[in-house]
Amino acid sequence: MQLSLKKLSVGSLPTNSDENQVLAALDIGSNSFHMIVVRRVGTDFQVLERLKQQVQLAAGLDKNLVLDDAATKRAIKCLDNFSELLKDIPPENIRAVATHTLRVAKNADAFLTKAAKHFPVPIQVISGTEEARLIYMGASHISDIKRQMLVMDIGGGSTEFIIGSEFKEKRLCSQPIGCVNLTKTYLGDGKVSNSRFIQMVERSEKEIGKFRKAYLKTGWELCLGSSGSIKTVSRILKAEGYNKRSITIDHLFNIRERLLEFKRLEDIEIDGVVPARARILPAAVAILIAAFKLLEIERMEYSRGALREGLLYDMIPD
Repeated sequence: MQLSLKKLSVGSLPTNSDENQVLAALDIGSNSFHMIVVRRVGTDFQVLERLKQQVQLAAGLDKNLVLDDAATKRAIKCLDNFSELLKDIPPENIRAVATHTLRVAKNADAFLTKAAKHFPVPIQVISGTEEARLIYMGASHISDIKRQMLVMDIGGGSTEFIIGSEFKEKRLCSQPIGCVNLTKTYLGDGKVSNSRFIQMVERSEKEIGKFRKAYLKTGWELCLGSSGSIKTVSRILKAEGYNKRSITIDHLFNIRERLLEFKRLEDIEIDGVVPARARILPAAVAILIAAFKLLEIERMEYSRGALREGLLYDMIPD
């Protein structure tokens, strides 16, 4: 994708004032890298830039959990591009975190040492629990919902499930199932079939089953989905003419059947799905079906708040 590399006019802004601070947050995900640059206005933000690049870091992990050179090069190139926007922003106003892939990669330290030469601040590898907390912080602030809710975020290497009320999380869980690693494991040769789809659902159910009882006991009134994959499902529903884009399990079953019409991932072409997302969509739908079944989710709404927004709100003192 082409990145917007216009220079932000932030050099003249005060760096020690609560008002007009320019902040930046980078989420180094297992599928995509996301960066957001904002101007702080009180307790809210004015978005100056949003950048996303599909790096697919998780696809570069070999069977020994070593990150290969090709994925490292893609990541470093993305960091170089993103850094161009940050030259006038004080380092203390920038935060960067990495998630599942760098949590498990055996050569993560070597990657981080190299990345330090290409990005203005150190990259922090966060735990799955911390990732879940930040996702909830982003979704809850952006959605501003007062009721108890379940937030689900499908990443490239892991999926997070959080129950909370208003801005306070109550249960946090991160499981090692993501749209990139499931695709690599079950659809690595690019072939799509019903039996493989079933395997991905069963693998997801196994992980979700570990916390199912505790989550059902806590309960929630509303379910939000926060990720590019869930946004894609919402876009499919919009393209099909649904005015209210609440996701139901029937919608997911219908999308699964449409995906199974294609024999190879490279052939998937559905209205509302960009080519870069098509290859990992079957795995994401499998995770969603497993979650809807085991957690008895009736409806899910898409939320644009995610980890990167959570990082921003986490930078503001209480």
